[in-house]
Amino acid sequence: MLIADSREAAGREGWATALRILAILAFGPSFATLCLLGPTLSLPLAPRLFGLLAALAALPLLYLSLLGEPGRKGSPGRGPLLVRDGTYGLCRHPGVLWLCLFHGGLVLATGSLPLLLALPLWTLLNAASALVEDRVFLPRRFGPAYLAYRAEVPFLIPRGASLIRALKGLGRRPAP
Repeated sequence: MLIADSREAAGREGWATALRILAILAFGPSFATLCLLGPTLSLPLAPRLFGLLAALAALPLLYLSLLGEPGRKGSPGRGPLLVRDGTYGLCRHPGVLWLCLFHGGLVLATGSLPLLLALPLWTLLNAASALVEDRVFLPRRFGPAYLAYRAEVPFLIPRGASLIRALKGLGRRPAP
């Protein structure tokens, strides 16, 4: 994903999209393999159902944050659109939150011990990737507008004000 970000920052959106699709296709089987293989935790039905609901809730949020909102186009001649509302009003890298929710939900739903052991490492790597994107690639792509956005919206952990901003932004037209 970092290579995709570097290609996008260099103006090679086609390569960036292809690399992101490749990364997603590689990541999916890893989840499935860890869920289906290896020892499992003995969990009661209630946490398993809660985990399944959490994982299912995370999927549309992941789509929205990774493909839906960033896919909105800016005005012709104005460059890429910096999305500041919706899930991006909540925090600057909401995909990290939703992937962690999905991953944690799958741990509970499947009781997979290998997936539980992978959760901290994958979450740490995902957050590190977001940090590099936040400090290197996004300021290059969006310039001063991103620095202003960075000053106003938290990196990863939503705050009260960002939650209110995200809720107020539901259903509004995107801010340019």
